Amino acid sequence: MLRPVPFIFFIVAVFTIIINCSTHLQKTAAENNTIVDLLMVREIGPDVGSTRPLASPRDVAVNQLGDVFIADYGNDRIIKLDSTLELAGEFGGFGAGENSLSGPASLALDNVSNVYVVDSGNARILRFDKRLNLISAQTGYTNEGVIEFGRPVSIAVSSQGDIYVGDDWRGACYKFDPFLNYILDFGTRGSAAEIGYPAAIHISTLNKIYVADSENGCIRVFDDFGLPLEVIGRGILEKPVGVFIDRNKGIWISDSQAGALCRFDGRGKETFRWTGPADRPLEGPAGLFITDKNEIYLVDSITNRLFILKPLIGK
Repeated sequence: MLRPVPFIFFIVAVFTIIINCSTHLQKTAAENNTIVDLLMVREIGPDVGSTRPLASPRDVAVNQLGDVFIADYGNDRIIKLDSTLELAGEFGGFGAGENSLSGPASLALDNVSNVYVVDSGNARILRFDKRLNLISAQTGYTNEGVIEFGRPVSIAVSSQGDIYVGDDWRGACYKFDPFLNYILDFGTRGSAAEIGYPAAIHISTLNKIYVADSENGCIRVFDDFGLPLEVIGRGILEKPVGVFIDRNKGIWISDSQAGALCRFDGRGKETFRWTGPADRPLEGPAGLFITDKNEIYLVDSITNRLFILKPLIGK
């Protein structure tokens, strides 16, 4: 004989069904919403409160406190803006010494706001604390012998602290542990999934590796083991130099040659394209970063500006 289900179990089951249905509806609504425009929250530059205005900024990142870090390539420096976008510090100046930089092309943050910088002209990776105090500098790694970096041009840090570096001269992307110990390489020159020029790298929350291949006009996607998964934007993108995944799994790409910021969905279909304000269009969109509040930070390397944007949703 079947025993009656206790009333409390019945209530829990019904409550669980309601929560699941609500979550499904919210996800469906989010997927059906369409970005119709980008709201300009703030625009600054070329002046950033320093004696030197921005000169060919290549990358940008924002920490949990709202501090903004910019790789100011033309001035061979990294600058820090506080959450009000006032100048809070800078590091660098042309040279090869400990306190100098030569063409900082990319930067990334880890979970405790350490700043990792690709000093491409000096072929090294630098690590700073959030106050831009230098912690370490590394010019190579060990893998059956010491291997020097050739010309590193891009960097990303995963939520687990693994470090990914794109090296144009060596023709490969590399995965390292948090101490820059070699784990693997991928997208190597001559392979079936070779990367022509790894202009930017982004690691998604699912540990997928997105590489902006500016030479071949596409985004190459790899799994956490460096195995190729898909190619996005071929035949649509011209020269992608920045890539970032938003919280709805949308793939944002800055295309410097097209002068556009594009968004692709998870199936690799372009769903939105923005070319800047009508009176001052994008000319050289470069690095981008998207915060947990869904604000987009984008630098333009030709007009020397930083845009802070917010997507406007329609149906």
